[in-house]
Amino acid sequence: MEIARRNPLLLARTTSAALQVLQGRIARAQQVAMSGVDVQRPSDAPGRWQAIHSLSSGAADQSVYQSGIDSATTLFDVADSTLSTATSNVNRAIEVAIQMASDTYDGADRAAAAREIAFLREELLALSNTRVGDRSVFAGDDYHNPAFDAAGVWQGAAASTSVPIGSGEEMVIALDGQKIFQGTVDAFQVLTDLEAALNANDSTAIAATLPGLNTAHEQIVDGRQEVGFSQARVDDAQFVSENLAALLNERLSAAVGADPIETYQEFAALKTSYEGALQVTAAVASTNLFQMLR
Repeated sequence: MEIARRNPLLLARTTSAALQVLQGRIARAQQVAMSGVDVQRPSDAPGRWQAIHSLSSGAADQSVYQSGIDSATTLFDVADSTLSTATSNVNRAIEVAIQMASDTYDGADRAAAAREIAFLREELLALSNTRVGDRSVFAGDDYHNPAFDAAGVWQGAAASTSVPIGSGEEMVIALDGQKIFQGTVDAFQVLTDLEAALNANDSTAIAATLPGLNTAHEQIVDGRQEVGFSQARVDDAQFVSENLAALLNERLSAAVGADPIETYQEFAALKTSYEGALQVTAAVASTNLFQMLR
């Protein structure tokens, strides 16, 4: 009976292919062990990939919302601080007007007060042109340019620029400085009128500016109140986004994560199998070489 012999070259190719498969499995097990991520591509878990993709997309959306929330938070915080100072500024002008409307004071006193009012007006104008980075806070949509010129004329545009802060939720982050500083009363003009009345040493004209000053004060307070409402809305969005992002990331980690103990055991087993396969391959190769030389 003739003994059937295996082709040594075919056997070598077969064992080499088997070793390559083992090498690939070892490489993946090592990558999983190092990264802690079991699912890195659709082929790793076809049945779970759609859910993983959905979780990943949701987490990415929260990053977009968080960016919008951060922009809104910065803008409104600066606006609130600015309007707080502006309120104090106009309130001081009211105090000066009440004081200097009294006949107790003379022209020299009122001239000194006029200089203070001129300073307050310039400070209010500077506050109205407050910027956050390259954005003019009170210029509405035309936020690249100053909100008001040196004469107190508004240079902005309607406020409609918005950013996403949640699913289907937008926040307008442009503020209408004209409404705040020049709504019913032009705050800059009433301060100019008070300065002129003080320089003219006219107590009646000084008293006549008080209604306008009070209205200007109310406008700025109202503007700050609206900013406060926006801050509260952004704070709510921040809370929702942070908690949802944490939940989505937790679920995503669970979906793609690898058990460290199982990963180590698999890696160790594959390494042992590979080392054993190498020894077998070496033995087979020696036998085949001996047979070929016979």
